[in-house]
Amino acid sequence: MNKQTTKQLPAIAPEGLTSKPILTVDEVAALLQVERRQVQRLGVPALKLGHKTVRYSARAFALWLERRAMAA
Repeated sequence: MNKQTTKQLPAIAPEGLTSKPILTVDEVAALLQVERRQVQRLGVPALKLGHKTVRYSARAFALWLERRAMAA
């Protein structure tokens, strides 16, 4: 009898991500090593707090990274 096992990908969230619950666009861009504008183009889930105030939940960002890795 062969027992199928499901392989889970290791967590790919950058170290230290959980120490800060809310991230700025600059922090997300630095973690992804892309330009600020690219963060929006990639569709990273954002919290729109005001007309020009956008922040990113570290937890949602980590989940987004995981989903992107699994789809690749």
